Amino acid sequence: MSRRWSIDDDMMLARHFGMGPDWVASHDLGFKGKNAGSNRVKLLKETGVWEKLLDLIQAQTALYGWHTLAFSKDEEARSMAFDALVEARLPTPDWATEAAS
Repeated sequence: MSRRWSIDDDMMLARHFGMGPDWVASHDLGFKGKNAGSNRVKLLKETGVWEKLLDLIQAQTALYGWHTLAFSKDEEARSMAFDALVEARLPTPDWATEAAS
């Protein structure tokens, strides 16, 4: 029986899509089928799930960034988190924006 795709597999495929979906599917996720990654991306895009995965990845990035800004004692980590939020065009807290100015 062939391996089934899970939400974690789909998330990894979406996160590392730039490396090539077939490469990620075969080398990182262990799928044996030819064009497994491309076929999965095609299905996810047809059903509208691909956009939802990208939205989820953005939300996680924002959450991690805000958490780092709020709780990290390392100034460099806070700076990197703020820069990542700005680069991804995600919302930044007002107090962090004022501090960065």
